[in-house]
Amino acid sequence: MDRVFSNLKLKTIDEDQRIVEGWATTNAIDRAGDIVEPDGVEFDLVARPIPFLFDHDHSQAVGEIEAAEVTSRGIKFRARIYKIAHPGLAKDFLDRAWDLLRAGTRKAVSIGFRALDWVNLPGGGARFTRWEWLELSACAVPMNPEAQITGLKRAPSSVRQITVGKPALRVVKLTEKEKLIGKWKTEAALKRAARERVGIPRPVVKLGPVDLHLAHDRIRRDQRTARPRQSGKVRVVRL
Repeated sequence: MDRVFSNLKLKTIDEDQRIVEGWATTNAIDRAGDIVEPDGVEFDLVARPIPFLFDHDHSQAVGEIEAAEVTSRGIKFRARIYKIAHPGLAKDFLDRAWDLLRAGTRKAVSIGFRALDWVNLPGGGARFTRWEWLELSACAVPMNPEAQITGLKRAPSSVRQITVGKPALRVVKLTEKEKLIGKWKTEAALKRAARERVGIPRPVVKLGPVDLHLAHDRIRRDQRTARPRQSGKVRVVRL
C-alpha cells in the first residue's frame, strides 16, 4: 500500500456527531516528487467503506468516510469519528482520538492507496493516473508542505498545554556544504522509496568500453597508492 500526504482543510465540525469535512487530496506535487491524480481514483463507499485511521495504523480505525466528491481541485470528503456512549476501553480510545484531533496534534492527512497505473516523471517520481483508495489517515508530519488542518475547534489551552523538563542538548552546526549534501541525500531517498513502493524498478546503467577502461585505471591507481613504500636502503650481497 502506498501513502501520499495531502491537504486537509476542515470546513465544518459537528461537535455532537463528530463529523469532519475537508479535502482528502489534491493534484499537488509532494516531497517525493509524485503526483496523485484525483480523477484517477477508484472507490465504492457502499461496497468497500473507507476507514479513517490514525497514522496509517490499521489497529487505530477511529471512523470512516461517509461521502467523497471528486472535483477538478481535489477530493472532498466527509468523515465521521465513531462515538460510543457505554463506558469502557473502546469509548476511551475513540474519545482520545477525537481529543487529539481537537488539540491539534494531527494537522494533516494522508491517503493510503494501491497504484494501478502510473507514468514516470522526467525529474524522478511518478504520476499516478489510476489508483484504488484504501484508507485516509490523520497524521502529524506531512510530506506535502501545504498539508495542514485549518478551522478545527481547539480544546481549551489548559488542556493542550504540556509541560516537560528541558533536556540537555548537544548542538552541532553544519556547514552550507553539509546542509546541501544532506538535502540531496534526503530527496534522493524519498524518490527511491516512492518508486520502490509501487514496484518501479531502478534504472539500469550500462557501461561502455571507455567507462570500463577508466574504471580499471582507477583501480590500478588505487592499488599502487595502497602498496607500502620500500626503504631507500640497498643491501649489497658479496659473492
